[in-house]
Amino acid sequence: MRSFSLIAITAIFLFSCTAKVNESIVIEDGRTVNNDLNTINGDIIIGDNCVINGDARTVNGRVVIGENSKVEGIKSVNGQVIIGKKSRVTEGITVINGSIKINEEATVSGDIASVNGSLRLVRGHILGDVSTVNGDVFLNDHSVIEGSIVIKGKGEREEKRKIEIYLKGSSRVKGDIEVKAKYTQVLVYADSGSQIDGDIINAELIYDQ
Repeated sequence: MRSFSLIAITAIFLFSCTAKVNESIVIEDGRTVNNDLNTINGDIIIGDNCVINGDARTVNGRVVIGENSKVEGIKSVNGQVIIGKKSRVTEGITVINGSIKINEEATVSGDIASVNGSLRLVRGHILGDVSTVNGDVFLNDHSVIEGSIVIKGKGEREEKRKIEIYLKGSSRVKGDIEVKAKYTQVLVYADSGSQIDGDIINAELIYDQ
């Protein structure tokens, strides 16, 4: 886990000069902001119908986006990310130690990368790939991942673990589901209406009726 600690420290230094410290950032409904939102030890709360022409970055805090809003990218260390209905992330999401939830008709145009934490989609749409080191993946209600799902290893000291991927309610992965972690058991549960277009590599597919 040393590399991930270094990532967290680097993240702090990258925007410590311009970040708020011990303070949350709240963007009220309908506002447009033309800069990045950076905070350490605080949440970033973006209301409905907002446009953020920049990234939302936090260390030790949540990122919560309301309905029908737009943000360029999201980066979070030790915090949950929630994307509201019909909202858009025009680049990608990177989370170290935190879950990600993408709600109805929300779209992420880039990749999603997670270290520790689950990813949940409810009728969500991801145009890129999803990669995780240690997190379950849940696709529900016609959710779509245009790219692949990749399970990565922890590095030199890799322990045995189990990760579960669920495709429910006619959800779809257009790319592969690939496990690159040597000691990780990955179980893929798919119901009869869901679809995986690519290959399943080093994982076990279980049809869940």
